Amino acid sequence: MRGTVAVGAVLAALAVGCTTTGTGHGESVSPPAPATPTSTGSPSPTATPSSAPDGPLETGGAAVTLSGDLTAQVALPTLAEPDVWSSPPGPMALTWDEPGGQSLTLSGASFTSRASTSGDRVLSFVVDGPEGPVGFSSSGGECVITITPALPDNMGGVFTCASLTDTTGTVTVEARGNFAATV
Repeated sequence: MRGTVAVGAVLAALAVGCTTTGTGHGESVSPPAPATPTSTGSPSPTATPSSAPDGPLETGGAAVTLSGDLTAQVALPTLAEPDVWSSPPGPMALTWDEPGGQSLTLSGASFTSRASTSGDRVLSFVVDGPEGPVGFSSSGGECVITITPALPDNMGGVFTCASLTDTTGTVTVEARGNFAATV
C-alpha cells in the first residue's frame, strides 16, 4: 500500500509539472482561478482579540528567603495567570506573586530532577528592598533548581542560589526557596 501511495504521489507531481502539450516544451497553462463565492448576505466572522491562553495549573504558592546584602523572607501565595506548564520536555512560564508586587518566575523548558539555571532554564524574582523593588535573574548557573513532581497537573520544587547579584550589579545575596502549583 505504501508503494502505491508513493508512486501515485510521484505521478501527481509529474502531472503538475507538465504543460498542455505533454512534452514539456510547449506553452505553460495555469489552472483556472477558483470561482469567487457570491455573497449570501450573512455577516462574515470577525476576529476577536484574545489574550495568551492560560495553562492547566490553577493554584499554587512559593517562598523566597534571602541573606547577604539583603535579608528577606517573602511569601508568594498566588500563581499568576496566564501560566504555561507542560510536563518535560515542554515549555514553562510560571510566576508566583503577592499583591505588593514581589514575585518569583520560572521560565524556559520544563525539566525534572535537579538542574542549574541556563539560557533555557531561568529563575528570576523581585523582592522589596530598603529603597524599592530589587530584581534578580539567574540564567548562568548561579542557581540550582529541583523540580519534582513534574506532572501535567502538579509540579513543585526547591531552589538555591549562591552569590546571586541583582540586575543593577549592586546587591549580592544567597537565596533559597520553594514553589508548587496544581490544578
